[in-house]
Amino acid sequence: EQDYRTLRLDSLRYDSPTLEHLPDMARNQGYSVEIEEEDVTSGIELPGTWDDYLMVLNKKDRHELRRKLRRMDAQTDWKWYSVTDPAQATERLGEFISLMRQSRPDKDEFMTPEREGFFHNVTQRMAELGQLQLYFLEM
Repeated sequence: EQDYRTLRLDSLRYDSPTLEHLPDMARNQGYSVEIEEEDVTSGIELPGTWDDYLMVLNKKDRHELRRKLRRMDAQTDWKWYSVTDPAQATERLGEFISLMRQSRPDKDEFMTPEREGFFHNVTQRMAELGQLQLYFLEM
């Protein structure tokens, strides 16, 4: 029989049922509980339809999205594809991270060497397990 003394759960969303119920359950069983905010795990609830999604966007973003879609409709030499091969996925992730960093200063700041390493490790492992599809749009 194993004698476990610690249960560590990282990156739980603030609205997670686990975070809501597990601490009280553990305390009721005589366990001590420590909750530390380590990082923010984000997520969004997506609208049910495309039109509803457009209404969530501000006027500038809606205009920008429509402009890009019109450009794509007018251009015939674009391609959309997924990458699943582990070696290709790792290489293409590097390109993705580079583009992400260039897009905005806050994204560049977010992508610390530790986070970049994490994304590479997750990408590699998910690809090895056949659970990864990176999608790319080239124009």
